[in-house]
Amino acid sequence: MDDEPIRQRLKRFSPDRLADELVDLGRGDPAVRDRLDLLAVEHDALALGDALKRRIAALGRAQNFISYGRSFSFARELQYVVTTIRERALPCQPALAFELADAFLKTDARVFERADDSSGSIGDVYRDACRLWLEAASRCRDGRNWVGLLHDTVGKDDYGVRGDLLPNAAILLSEEEIRRLVARYLGDAGPARPDDDELDWTSLSAASSVCQLAIALRDPRLYEEARSARRGGLNDLQRIDVAQRYLEFGDPETALAKLSEMAEPKRLECLDLFAECFGRLGRRDEQVAILERLFQQTLSKKDYERLMELRPEDQRQSTAQWARETALGHSDACMAATFLFQAGWPDDAERLVLGRAGELAGTPYPSLLDLAALAEAGGRSTVEIVCYRHLIRDVLDDARSRAYGHAVRYLGRLEELDRMIRECGSLGDHAGFVAELRKRHGRKSGFWGRVEGKQRSR
Repeated sequence: MDDEPIRQRLKRFSPDRLADELVDLGRGDPAVRDRLDLLAVEHDALALGDALKRRIAALGRAQNFISYGRSFSFARELQYVVTTIRERALPCQPALAFELADAFLKTDARVFERADDSSGSIGDVYRDACRLWLEAASRCRDGRNWVGLLHDTVGKDDYGVRGDLLPNAAILLSEEEIRRLVARYLGDAGPARPDDDELDWTSLSAASSVCQLAIALRDPRLYEEARSARRGGLNDLQRIDVAQRYLEFGDPETALAKLSEMAEPKRLECLDLFAECFGRLGRRDEQVAILERLFQQTLSKKDYERLMELRPEDQRQSTAQWARETALGHSDACMAATFLFQAGWPDDAERLVLGRAGELAGTPYPSLLDLAALAEAGGRSTVEIVCYRHLIRDVLDDARSRAYGHAVRYLGRLEELDRMIRECGSLGDHAGFVAELRKRHGRKSGFWGRVEGKQRSR
């Protein structure tokens, strides 16, 4: 949403008029009122601190349930509190900012006990508050045991939203202090028992904490040791994770060695890392070979563009032709058509879809939507028809009543396309498709009721 036009129009009003309107809005909306209370005392440090304390205390006392739909606006309210602490309290009163950030973090349990945060928007605010906690603590270093305080704060992370504290510990602690904290977690873990099949959650949690501190230290060897200590070795997924850390912290040689130890080095994420390692090491021919293998599996435009960038100018045309032929012969028709549209071969994409229309049945819902959008942008109506028909069949075959509204929209789009082109060739006309749906799904009154309601509203 573009707010700039309305912002410019509001500038024409006098401050008194705007203040009256805001106060009136606040009377009918407690969230607006809370925000206005903070805004009104923004330049009075003492009053702002008191207002923030009241707002945070209210979070800990509230009992009303926050639904999924309400969670987004609630997250914005929380973010305003965190941003106000960072921008208004931290620069001039770091001790107060830390007190407020600490109090805010401690509301996490109460908030998540009464919220549906399926979107993760509320959790994102608490993760930002973790960084604020560290920033404020680093500005008011006093005689407190900050290593112990950080350890205890992380230990009360019952809802998994304080996970940004340890990886960012260098904001607050020196390397020596972080290594002291590592030693404390290793003490929590106790001696390793690699032959013990029972999961020791305390030890696993401590090892995870050491991994996070290794990120703060940018120490991939410590990270590897923590990942492998509890089970006496690394599986392939863990090797990929460890290799990513070596690469991230500037050691592509060791990252490559870790990937080479894998039992299944052909995994997609592994091939991508191989290509990155070879690139960092200047081994271009090997990087190109890996990217070719990767493209053959993904048909990703990103991988194609990476490959083209590495090819000399005189080889790019032949590489493009190779990529086109690879897509045309690929087993996944939707993936192939999507790439052909993205790479600038819409005629090939259309021919492929029309020739293999039946193969698109069962294609993941988001992939078909993406292909339909590309077809619409490219003016390829027949491809849209194939995609939307499969999408409608998918919704009705699975009786996904929550998606009926989407299926009705797709059916409306098919009507528009039928009026535009009138001739669908081997696909059959729109009336025939609707008759097919009526025959197979005539008893789905929830869907047909919506269709008829939309037709009456025109």
